[in-house]
Amino acid sequence: MKICLERFFNFGAAVSASLWLVFIFSCTSPHEGKVKITFWHAMGGSLGTTLDSLVEEFNRTHPDIYIQATSVGNYGAMSQKLMASVMAQKPPVISQVFESWTDQFRRAGVIVPLNKYVHSSQGFSPEEIEDFFPAIWDDNMWDDTLWSLPFNKSLPVMFYNLDAFDSLGYEFPVYWEDFLVICSTYAYADPEKFRYVMGLPINTWMFETMLIQLNGQIIDPRSNQVEFDREPGINALNMLIDLIEGNPVAYLSTGYEHQDEFIAGRAIMAWGSVVSYSFMRKKEPTFNIAVAPLPYPREGRPAFVISGTNVAIFSHSTPEQQAAAWEFIKWFNSPQVQAQWSVNTGYIPTRRSSLQDSALRAHLELIPGMLNIYLNLDQAVSEPKIGAWFAGRIFLSEALEYTLRGVLTPQESLFRAAQKLRHEMRQY
Repeated sequence: MKICLERFFNFGAAVSASLWLVFIFSCTSPHEGKVKITFWHAMGGSLGTTLDSLVEEFNRTHPDIYIQATSVGNYGAMSQKLMASVMAQKPPVISQVFESWTDQFRRAGVIVPLNKYVHSSQGFSPEEIEDFFPAIWDDNMWDDTLWSLPFNKSLPVMFYNLDAFDSLGYEFPVYWEDFLVICSTYAYADPEKFRYVMGLPINTWMFETMLIQLNGQIIDPRSNQVEFDREPGINALNMLIDLIEGNPVAYLSTGYEHQDEFIAGRAIMAWGSVVSYSFMRKKEPTFNIAVAPLPYPREGRPAFVISGTNVAIFSHSTPEQQAAAWEFIKWFNSPQVQAQWSVNTGYIPTRRSSLQDSALRAHLELIPGMLNIYLNLDQAVSEPKIGAWFAGRIFLSEALEYTLRGVLTPQESLFRAAQKLRHEMRQY
C-alpha cells in the first residue's frame, strides 16, 4: 500500500509538473522575442479595418517585428492623449501626427529625426525620393531634416450628378466663372427634382484651396508672416458669399448634410474629400457620381491643399524599436502598399509609381474624373507646418462662420483671425 501511495504521489507530481509546463508555455506571448512597436492611430470603421489588414500583412512578412496598432478615437482625442503621454514620458513608439504637432514635438526633442535612416542603406534612394509627390514629401521636411513620413493624405474635390449634367449637355467647368453660370442654370432647371444646387459647409480646407488658387498664401513660409487676411483671402471669402447671397445657388449646411442631400438626389453637387467617395458609394445612389477639381478663377491657377497626417517616431524608445518603426513606415510608403491603401480607403498614394499599379488604375478608371485628379497631384500644396497652426485653423474656421452667417465682413473676420494667429505664433 505504501508503494502504491508513493506511485500515486509521484504520478500526481508528474501530472502537476506537466500541467504547469503547459500553463507556462500557454502564457508565453506569441510575440515573445520580437521588437514590439506600439502604433497609435485615429482610423475607425472601414478605414481602421483596412489599416489592420495591412498591419497584419507587415507582421506576417516581418517575423522579427510586431506592430501593435491601437485606435485612440478621433484626432481631438489623439491630440490630448499624445500630449499627455509625452508629458508622462510614455508615448507610443509611433503615432499619426499633424504637421503642427510635429513642429511642437521636434522643438521639444521628443521625436526622432529621420535623416540617418532615409540616407542609409535601409532608406530611400534619390530616385525613390523623387518618386514621392513633392508636396507630400516636403510636408515632412523642416529645413533639411525629415521628421516624419506620410500616412493618410486626401484632397478637396467636387462630386456631381453625372446624369444631371449629361441631360443638359454640360461638362463640369474648369473655371469659377463658368461654374457660377452652370449653378444658376441648375437652380431653375428642375426645382421639383433638385431642392438645391449644393450645400455649403463652413470649411477651412475649401477656403484654403480657393485662396491658393487666387495666388494667395495662408502663411508666407519664407517670412513666416500671416497672409490669409490680404486681398486673395478677402476675394476667396467673397466668392463663397456669392454662392449663398449674390448668386443664391447654395445653402449653409452643417456636418455631412450637404453630402447626404447630394446622395439622396436633392442636390446636384457636393464638396468633399477624395475619401468621401468610398462612403458615398456604400449608400447606393440612384445616379452616376463623377468627380472634378474645385474650379478656379480665370486669373488664378489650378491648385488644391492636401490634408491628413504623417507618422513620427518618438524618441522615448529603444534604438531597436526606432529602426523597426522606420522599417514599417518605409514599407507603408512603398508603391505597392500605397496602391492597396488607396484602392481600399480612397486616400491618395504618396508615390507617383503607385499610379502604374493595375488594381489602382482599374479602380480609378471606374470613377469618372478620379484618375485625372490623381494625375495632377503635382498641383498640390500643403498647409502651414508651424505649431501655432493647430489653433490658427480654429481661428480661421471662426472667421468663415462669422462672415457666412452675416455677422462680420470678410475684411473684419479675416483680420481678426489673422491677429489672433499672429499672437499665437509669438508664443512659439
